[in-house]
Amino acid sequence: MKFVIGFATTAVLLASCGGDHGTPGPAPEPTDAPMMFGAASGTSTSASKRSLVGSRVDGEPMEEGAMTLDDMCTPSVGGRAIALWGDYCRNPKSKDRTEYVDIFESAQLTCNPEATGSSWAYDGPALYWLRGCSYRFRAYFPAMIEPVSSSNISTLSLEYPSNRVQEDLLVAYNEADSDNPDFDPRRPVELYFRHTLAALKLKFELDYANTDTITACWFENGVRDDFAVGGILFCERRESGGRIFSSAEPPRESELDSYFQWLEGYHPEPKVDRFYKWTCTRTGGRHNGLPLKTTLDEDNNLRVETAACAYLCEPGMTDAGELFIRNGGWLLIMPQESTGNLQLCFQTVHGGGSTVFRVAIPKNTGPVTNDDGDYVDAAGNIVGDVSQAAQYDRWRAGKRYTYTVRIRKSDLSVSLAVADWNMRYSSTQIEF
Repeated sequence: MKFVIGFATTAVLLASCGGDHGTPGPAPEPTDAPMMFGAASGTSTSASKRSLVGSRVDGEPMEEGAMTLDDMCTPSVGGRAIALWGDYCRNPKSKDRTEYVDIFESAQLTCNPEATGSSWAYDGPALYWLRGCSYRFRAYFPAMIEPVSSSNISTLSLEYPSNRVQEDLLVAYNEADSDNPDFDPRRPVELYFRHTLAALKLKFELDYANTDTITACWFENGVRDDFAVGGILFCERRESGGRIFSSAEPPRESELDSYFQWLEGYHPEPKVDRFYKWTCTRTGGRHNGLPLKTTLDEDNNLRVETAACAYLCEPGMTDAGELFIRNGGWLLIMPQESTGNLQLCFQTVHGGGSTVFRVAIPKNTGPVTNDDGDYVDAAGNIVGDVSQAAQYDRWRAGKRYTYTVRIRKSDLSVSLAVADWNMRYSSTQIEF
C-alpha cells in the first residue's frame, strides 16, 4: 500500500500543535459532578440517527431496517463499544500555558438502556469535572478499528482497509470549557457522530424475459492505482466561517468535503486484481446465485424484479465474499475521486455456460447543490433543474450511491440515485 509522505508529515505537524508545555501549576479544583456522555447518535438531524451498521430490523425492508448507533453499542444485545479520547488543560491566567493532560485514552463507551441515570457509560471509575479548564473530546465507532495515533487536543488518525473491513466508521468531536458561564457540569457531553465513508449499492434489472443467474460480482481498477480501497483518515477540530464542526447541526453542503481528510492508499497491484468480490456456489444441490427475474402481470406486460447484488448469497450459503453481503446490502468505500475507470464485473450463468460482463462506473457522482439544496452550475449560480447543474466527480463522506444496471438484449445502461446517508429515499436520479 502506498501513501503520500508529504501529506502524512503535514498531518503529524497538525497533531502536535497546541500541546504547549509550560510550568506546572497547582492541580485544578475538582467539582462534585461526574462527566457524563449523551445519546451518541445525536438529535434527529444527526447523520448517524439511522445508521447502516448492523443487520436488518425484523419487519422492515432490508434497506430501511438498519440499526441505530444506540443499538450497536448496547452490550446486552451483542453491541460493540465506541473508543473515547479526551484531555484538558487549565485555562491560561497569564502568558504561560500548561500542557494538555490525557483523561481518556481509548476508553470504552457503551449504551445501557437498563441503567439508571445516564444510559451511556465509560469503563473505569467516574471522572469529575475540574474548575477553570478547557476540555476536548473525540470518539469513533467501532472501537475495534485501531488508531494510528491520537495526539492531544484535536487530531485523531485511523487506518481503514475497506477491502478487509466493512464497518460503518463514525467519528465525533466536541469540547467544553468549565469557565464558561453557560457550562453545566451536570449536563452530558453530546457526541454528534458523522459518517466518514460513502456507501454503494448495486442493483440489476432486465427488460426482456430471461432465466440467467448472477454467480459472482467484483470490481477491478481499469487503470493502475485508480480506485483506493484503503487509507488513513485524519480528523481534527475544524472551523468554517467561524462555525466549529462539533455543533449538533451537520456540516453544510459546502463544508462536507473539508470535514475529513483522507490519505489514500492503493491496492491491489497489479490493476487486474479483483476486490470487493462476492461469489456463490451450489450448496446442498441448490443453486443460490442471484436470479435475474422477469414476470408477466395480469395484462401480459413484462414486469421487472430488481435484484440487489449485495444480497447475492443467502446467509450461511456462501464460500466467499461474506464480508461484502452485510450492512443491509451496502458496500462501504473511502471518499475519493471518481475517474470513470472503476469497472463493475459480474458473471452470469445460463444453460450451463457462463459469461462475464464489465461495466465502467460513470465519473459523475451527483449534481452540485448549494447549502439551501438548490442546483447550481460550476460558477455557483442557481439553475432550474438537475440537467443544468454542475456534477461532482467524487464519492463523498455521508452520501449513498445506488447504481442500477439495466440489462437489455443488445447492451447495458447505468443509472445512479444519490441521497444523504440518513435519508429514507434517494433524492436524485441520474441517467447515464
